[in-house]
Amino acid sequence: MHGVLNHDLRSFSRKDCWSLFVKHAFGDMGPNEDHDMKIIDKGILRKSNDMPSVITTHANLRYEVEAEEWNDVLNSRV
Repeated sequence: MHGVLNHDLRSFSRKDCWSLFVKHAFGDMGPNEDHDMKIIDKGILRKSNDMPSVITTHANLRYEVEAEEWNDVLNSRV
C-alpha cells in the first residue's frame, strides 16, 4: 500500500492572488491598464474564493474570452 500525500488547499491572501494572476496573465510585461477588465479581473478573483487553480485558469484564458463574457461570469451565481 502507498502513503497518502496531503496537499495544503488553503486560500491565498488577496495580494498573493493578484500577484499570481498578474504573473500568469501578463508574464514579465506587467498588467494591462484596461480599467474595465481590471475591475472584472479583481471581481472574479474575489469570487474564486482565493483558490490558486481558479486564479491561474482565469489568467490563462483572459485573452481568449471577451470582456463581456468575463462580465457574465462575474455576475453569475456560481
